[in-house]
Amino acid sequence: MEKEIYRQNLIKAMQIGIKVYQNCIDNNSQARLLKELEYEISLYEGWINDLKQPNITKVALNYFENDFFTYYNEGSGEDVEMFWKAIKEEGLPFERKDIIGKILKKKKLSKHEDYEYIMDVIQSFYEEGKLTDEDVAKLNKFVSDYEKRG
Repeated sequence: MEKEIYRQNLIKAMQIGIKVYQNCIDNNSQARLLKELEYEISLYEGWINDLKQPNITKVALNYFENDFFTYYNEGSGEDVEMFWKAIKEEGLPFERKDIIGKILKKKKLSKHEDYEYIMDVIQSFYEEGKLTDEDVAKLNKFVSDYEKRG
């Protein structure tokens, strides 16, 4: 994707993130704590200002994308679902990454980031019905194998 189009799409995605968080605040949503939502809005506004700098590099854009989408790829809840729905409605070229699906397909944890991700989400995803008992058993084995490898 051309750098300028990529930059504009990333700004639009962050503006959607701000709208979703503002909606959560306005509706007294329990998606996350109010102070955290206000902090995230402020952070995204700062990132948007940084993205508007004329000398920003493609590498910097990639870092912003990774940092911005981490919560929306790893998180769950009303705010996350609202975000991805709005991204799709706007026709932006971003898709939710199915990190757990990739790990289950590979049948192992190969990166420390994947290990940390599984440790962060396995319980909540199971409680929300996003993981079956079989998925949890497989993921726990992958975690155990990864820990043994050190």
